[in-house]
Amino acid sequence: MRTRPRSTRFLVVGNGQPALALVDELIATDRVELAALLTSEPNGRAASQAAKESVPIYPEGLLRDVSRLEELDLLGCDWLLCANTTCIVPREVLAWFPERALNFHPGLLPAYAGLHSHQWAIRNGETEFGVTIHMIEPGLDMGDVIAVRRFAIRPEDTGLSLYRIGMKTGSRLFTEVLRAILAGDPLPRQRQDLSKRRLYRHADATDGRIDWTLPAHRVVDFIRAGNYYPFSSPSYTPRIDDFGAPSVRVLRAAVVAADGAAGRLIEMRPTGPVIGCGSGAVVLENSIRDGRELDVPTWRHLFGSLSRRGMLEHRPQPRDRPLCRPWDGSA
Repeated sequence: MRTRPRSTRFLVVGNGQPALALVDELIATDRVELAALLTSEPNGRAASQAAKESVPIYPEGLLRDVSRLEELDLLGCDWLLCANTTCIVPREVLAWFPERALNFHPGLLPAYAGLHSHQWAIRNGETEFGVTIHMIEPGLDMGDVIAVRRFAIRPEDTGLSLYRIGMKTGSRLFTEVLRAILAGDPLPRQRQDLSKRRLYRHADATDGRIDWTLPAHRVVDFIRAGNYYPFSSPSYTPRIDDFGAPSVRVLRAAVVAADGAAGRLIEMRPTGPVIGCGSGAVVLENSIRDGRELDVPTWRHLFGSLSRRGMLEHRPQPRDRPLCRPWDGSA
């Protein structure tokens, strides 16, 4: 009697659009079993789709419970796929998936490892960004690269718009990689050049105060990178604290042809105040305070209330301060 081929079993960990793309593809494929979905969004679309097919759904934190994973027979899966998750896979779990654990990273490796890399790309003045599928190895975002998809950073992109592009692009790329796995195709692998590795940490991206000593274009990039309006930024929100509580949230600015001391009000335009920077100046085109957009009369009132006439405080940064942490050999 002919034995029926065993189904290939997948364990998916993740959230949002990338996790949904994998769930949809696995559910629609014959001789494939989605053994479980581990997610922090039990009411999300990925979980909803999995539930329709009676796929077990567990919290993401289960990934750290080796004994429980073994008890549920999830360590016996053929592949571990991580899509849009910040959970770090323990070494004990990775040992069960030698060269069969993949991760979607919303950034280009090795130069943009870690968190909020899309925001850092804008802050760093990049004109191109991308997403990466890589093997999971001990250490954060350090495995061999399997696939990369690049795209332009447009001048109008914000932290939110670039995040959305990355999620959409990464979902498609991971689906392509999954289809290659299902077809039995060998996955291409490229070792990362760790001499070019830069690791961005959440703690390095939480201060939203605008540094007016930066060049004007850097101030604009800082503002648009932190703009997630109407949602909350995962890291920082560009703000001005000088006028007291509540802070002014700055959503959009542009470089203008003007000169003035860093933090000084140069003039008031119909679109907003023109503020001097370390070099050049910016006009604040869209700002909110207490849920309401600021108009010119309100701006005049706020600047008139400053004890230092027309001058915003700034927090100069050492010029040799890195915008990220170079790799020091640790995870």
